[in-house]
Amino acid sequence: RIDEYISQFYRKYESERKGLGFVMTVYRRRLTSSFYAVQRSLERRLTFLRGQAGLGLDEDDLEQEALSLDVDELDLAERSLFRDEITYVEDFLHALGMLGGNDSKVERLLADLRDSFRRRDTAIVFTQYTDTMDYLREQLRQSYGPQVACYSGRGGERWDGVMWVPVTKEEIKNAFREGKEVKILLCTEAASEGINLQTCGVLINYDMPWNPMRVEQRIGRVDRIGQRYDEVWIRNYFYEDTVEARVYQALAQRISWFQDVVGPLQPILAHVGRTIQALAMVPEAERQQALREELERIQAELDNLQAGFDLDEWASQAEGDAPIDTPITLPELAAALTTMPSLETRFRPHESIGDAFWLRHDEGEVAVTFDPEAFDRHPNTLQLLTFGNPLLESLLAQVPALAEEEWPGERVLRLAVETPLPRVAYYVLDEKGRPQRLDRLADVRAAMEASSTGGEWKDELIEAARRDFEALVKAEWAAIERAQTQLARAQRSALEAQAARLLLDAALIELALGQQPELFGEESYPAAFDEAAVVGLKRHGYPWAPLLKVVRDHIQAPRPTDPYFIEVQSESVDRLKRQFETLEQRATRLLEGLMKQ
Repeated sequence: RIDEYISQFYRKYESERKGLGFVMTVYRRRLTSSFYAVQRSLERRLTFLRGQAGLGLDEDDLEQEALSLDVDELDLAERSLFRDEITYVEDFLHALGMLGGNDSKVERLLADLRDSFRRRDTAIVFTQYTDTMDYLREQLRQSYGPQVACYSGRGGERWDGVMWVPVTKEEIKNAFREGKEVKILLCTEAASEGINLQTCGVLINYDMPWNPMRVEQRIGRVDRIGQRYDEVWIRNYFYEDTVEARVYQALAQRISWFQDVVGPLQPILAHVGRTIQALAMVPEAERQQALREELERIQAELDNLQAGFDLDEWASQAEGDAPIDTPITLPELAAALTTMPSLETRFRPHESIGDAFWLRHDEGEVAVTFDPEAFDRHPNTLQLLTFGNPLLESLLAQVPALAEEEWPGERVLRLAVETPLPRVAYYVLDEKGRPQRLDRLADVRAAMEASSTGGEWKDELIEAARRDFEALVKAEWAAIERAQTQLARAQRSALEAQAARLLLDAALIELALGQQPELFGEESYPAAFDEAAVVGLKRHGYPWAPLLKVVRDHIQAPRPTDPYFIEVQSESVDRLKRQFETLEQRATRLLEGLMKQ
């Protein structure tokens, strides 16, 4: 029925005014989630069609990255266009109401949860829509009662035995981490960023966003440092034989899904969402052929994929083979800063949170902690004072530097340099009288308090320690330079890939303009889908001509089956020209970024 609905009204509205039918993608997206979400959307749509409400979209719909529509423009549509659709939607809603209580997706979820809880304590369930979340929580509450909690754009919610009541994000997170009172956490995309759930080893994607990178964001909530399980169980739900199921399955056959998405696969995966949307809106009679062509294109891109920049590989090279032992731990840092005469008056203990302080800063007070676990329990209340936090950097800047002649140690040699990096090192003499570097503050303190001197620091021993120290600093500087060079190369490659795609989109806009009959006799637009359509952009001068020179090795020939072309080919001349101007502004910014590189 969704396919029939879209086929009947999408093209009808598009022929009247480009964009009027685009809202139909909402219902097709919601079909990936639940029948209940579709039903709620259709109910809102019906009130709009009858002139009783606005367009009928909610925040979940407008968050979807592909819904770049002009809502005001759509609301001005002629109501006479909607008579047939009103009759259709009324009948559709009646049919949905006749389905009864059986829902195969909910049944699968309940079965998977029962299986998971035999071996795991908690599970997180993601959905794109609050409508689906609200539906699921009522289904799950019948079996699990108050052990179900929710997190969405509305915030946290828990069942108190009578109704769903709002609670803070921190309360939801901490209760779920403990796994006693809350065992199932239902989340919308609002939780795919900013909430970390390393204690959970089960994630169920109740629906699959058309953009694979959104799924990766969800998985990143549990698959992260501190995960308690060696293996995270992930289940992905699809409606059988849908476009998104076919595309995801094709990708899964070729790549280690959600393991290799960071590296050179990203440019391919970034276009998958647009591909699924374009295919989902193609009539059923044409869809199978279009689907085969798109899958073949994706397969070809995977086959031709050249080794590009791999962030994981770069990070491992930048880190080196040996793990870095932290010279000073956060507890040591806390003990030093909170008792230092010049700073201790700025700290006072937090009255309700252990291992936390109120820090006087900029004529006010900020709640802070040096304890990562305390911060994890209260992320909205506390700031974590760790390296990289500007607040800690400002505190450290107020610690007076120690002049070399002020160093009180006789057993411990202190060396300092300012170039190429400001560094300090501490050495003792080992049992054989040779210089030995101390890498931790605790070791320095222990050496200062030791009764044995280990020998006398003679000039030649001091010089040997200094040579070792200078070599260490030079090696660190060389490693930093190598990492910066690699990162700059990676950033440039990313910009070049963006520029190549932008050039392709601009050429596709011009190809769409070339198909407009009212433009005959005006500016000559390309007609053939070949590289010449892209290269021809240089006739516009800046920024296209220099951008083409920069990325000449990355130019691709446009295709009439490109999802972007399918999206724009029937738009009005004015809209196409506005989109071209927008691309030109983006091209200018990209060119400036490339020139800085």
